[in-house]
Amino acid sequence: MTVIYESPGGSRQVLVLLDAAGNRVVEERIRMTDGRPVVIRHQHPDVLIHPYFVEGINPEICLYQGSFGFAADSNPTLLEGDIRFKWNPSTHIVVQGSRDASLVDLHDRLKPLDETLWKDFATVRFPPGAKLFVQSMDCALADPPEKSSLYQDNLGLQEIGVGPVDKIGFLIPNGWDANDGSMVCSPDNLTHSWNARVQVQAGDWSVTIDRTKQASRRDFRKGLKNTGGRAVTHIGELRRVGGAEFAPEDAALSWNLSASC
Repeated sequence: MTVIYESPGGSRQVLVLLDAAGNRVVEERIRMTDGRPVVIRHQHPDVLIHPYFVEGINPEICLYQGSFGFAADSNPTLLEGDIRFKWNPSTHIVVQGSRDASLVDLHDRLKPLDETLWKDFATVRFPPGAKLFVQSMDCALADPPEKSSLYQDNLGLQEIGVGPVDKIGFLIPNGWDANDGSMVCSPDNLTHSWNARVQVQAGDWSVTIDRTKQASRRDFRKGLKNTGGRAVTHIGELRRVGGAEFAPEDAALSWNLSASC
């Protein structure tokens, strides 16, 4: 048994226990003003989390922050910056970075403009050992420093890393509004629960989709509708039944076939 919260005076306690099967039990003990004890107990799982989930309406989402270079860049010196997902005016990914101005950069800027009508999206390269997956909510997005060479472009689809993996997480924007899912709780406040979870099994694949805490609030849904904005309302997770690892392309093939049947 672990006490994770106790109010001043001890009138309220939140504890985490394990049942006989080793499952987590959250217990809230409250002493009423007349001295009567009240116990609230639940075994709801934590809501799914995703490294790229950022709360709010139309938030910029940081996908990477640090050193990188454009694949077509003639200057070997890497840029410092970030890669961001943006909702407006339409969903797109922007990569921007800067470095100290150099003669190579000046030479590139003096080249004739490429007037080709159709252009490929940019691709980037990362230094060895770069941390490619960040916690977006922990990233502080900032403008590049003055008197530096700034490079910015839209980023195309680019695969990073290879399998096998034990799960694939995904985000759903502006999803459905329903209160008939099973209960989950917030990992940063285990006493706060809401209807959120839907689970589906097809063959040896399992999909779990949770409604986010912000999407469970009526004021948030109203604001999303009134502003015509976009936000992540659901977080999903794809796994093999039994937890076996798999190649990402196997998941794509299996679920494309399932969706077409």
